[in-house]
Amino acid sequence: MSQDLSLHIYPKTTEFNCIDTFWKLIKAVNEWSSYTSDWHGLNITQFSPYREYRSDIKDSQRDSKTRLNKFTETINQLDVQSDYKISLATSYPYHQTNSGNKPKKHFGSLSVYAWGAGQFRGHYPLEEGLGEISFNPVQHFFFQPEVLVRDDEEFSKKEESYLTYKKCVLRNLEKIRNLFDLLITHLDPFSIKLYLGSGARIPFNSHATYFSSHESLMQDLSFIRDTWSGENPIEDTPLNRFDPVKHKWFFNQIRPQEQSRELWQDMSRLLPSLDKVTLDVVKLVWDQTNLASDEKLDIKRIKDQSVIVFSSPFFLNTFVSRYYLDVLEMAALESEGN
Repeated sequence: MSQDLSLHIYPKTTEFNCIDTFWKLIKAVNEWSSYTSDWHGLNITQFSPYREYRSDIKDSQRDSKTRLNKFTETINQLDVQSDYKISLATSYPYHQTNSGNKPKKHFGSLSVYAWGAGQFRGHYPLEEGLGEISFNPVQHFFFQPEVLVRDDEEFSKKEESYLTYKKCVLRNLEKIRNLFDLLITHLDPFSIKLYLGSGARIPFNSHATYFSSHESLMQDLSFIRDTWSGENPIEDTPLNRFDPVKHKWFFNQIRPQEQSRELWQDMSRLLPSLDKVTLDVVKLVWDQTNLASDEKLDIKRIKDQSVIVFSSPFFLNTFVSRYYLDVLEMAALESEGN
């Protein structure tokens, strides 16, 4: 899989400092991994008038503090405004084993982005947020035990290989869970969503989502409803009927066609219940997950109204769409007096 995996950060207000957000993201990543001393490739883009600035430092200046100080000087000298975009890249470690042997450490690329609150061509804050951390490659986050199948291998060795591979994937996913916690601590965002670059950035295509409150969930559901009604132009093909070809990207290319069709049917049926969603309904779903399917949602309570919803223990293989459907389903049931 060649698509990037990206964490999108949505702030509680557009009245925020782009530079402050950028450095908080850098701080969270530095705390998350000790292998980020090679920050490089500072890129600053201004929308109107269009200007682009690139800044790097020589390979001999490997000291992480020196590098970041140089980048800070550049940003301050340019007097970055609200319609700027800032990005910086580094590498991060992960573990992988496709043979079931002892996992080996590899390094992937990681990029940090922050957008100002001003309008920026080709960027839609409601879809993409105003901060982002992207990873590449991504295959080590997926649980695909079929890669271990060997007809000539003894059963005991197959089982051992399977368990080793499973632990390795869970270890990589645990790092994503830890990064969620750090981002919540450092940025106190409205929401965070984890997207794979294989489909539209619409909430039900997220693999893990942080909701700071009932309001962040309601914004997601309203965004979905506006897309269904055509008020949000994220999808050109009308959603009054399901088109397996034209809607493939919208429902995410890695989601099987039959699941996409079922999601379209369920959303079409349940979105009229959105106005009946209350905080009490949301809390009921937190306490009674897995209402309408065998999919296992993994909900981590943060505060009274804050949760991180992981679509499953192997959350890159699944989506959080079940959570939105459960909330709408519960609202429909509550309104009927059940």
